[in-house]
Amino acid sequence: MNQLLDIELLSGFAPDASDQAELLQTMLESLTQDIEQLDQPLDAAELHRVLHTIKGYLCYATRAPVWQSVSDWCERTRTDPAQCAAFAQAWPSLKPSLMELRQAIHAWLSSYHSR
Repeated sequence: MNQLLDIELLSGFAPDASDQAELLQTMLESLTQDIEQLDQPLDAAELHRVLHTIKGYLCYATRAPVWQSVSDWCERTRTDPAQCAAFAQAWPSLKPSLMELRQAIHAWLSSYHSR
């Protein structure tokens, strides 16, 4: 069982494996794009929007600490736009966890499509 990707949690929203695959494919594409965006300098509003978007779709497939970190940063950037600088410093330590989750999603999809 992958500790980052929670298929049991996902099955509450998409009971069928084909629906899970469709959701995870969309999630993989979105996460890839959102990570690329977070690698760029963003103003406070855009940073909050990207974090809020990630928080929103990850909640369907994980409750791992990476989700909580994104959720915390989403709240911090919502209430204090000056948190952009703090996020820029924290991003190098958060990014590997998001990349690991991205890889877990990719691995699940590869396994699903090889059946």
